[in-house]
Amino acid sequence: MEVMGGKWKSCIIQELSLGAKRPSELHRLFEEASPRVINQQLKELEMHGIVKKKIFSELPPHSEYSITETGKSLLPIIEQLEEWGDHFRPTMKKLLDIGGRDTKLAQAEECLNPSHLFYYPKFHYKKWKPR
Repeated sequence: MEVMGGKWKSCIIQELSLGAKRPSELHRLFEEASPRVINQQLKELEMHGIVKKKIFSELPPHSEYSITETGKSLLPIIEQLEEWGDHFRPTMKKLLDIGGRDTKLAQAEECLNPSHLFYYPKFHYKKWKPR
């Protein structure tokens, strides 16, 4: 789960399966995510061998990302998880429509959004201060 643990990673993988893209293209596609988040997730995916980065030395210099064979092997898994989400969406929707919205049901609603499929909140650490 470390490889896929990120809110936008599954979306990035699916988009790169359609062809190589520059980071700026991915930023435009996923407007809800900050460029910083997309760049960080691209770096993590590259580190795990899911995507590869190609740097062009022409002017202006730019880079683009493409999916690797390892990344392509994740596509069926992502599709199965989406199918699972689509299958259970009506059940979860009914639970949310019954009565009040307590915390657990509100959290369940978050799961209905496919972009939240691999989202895990990060721990917040105290800021380090020199002695």
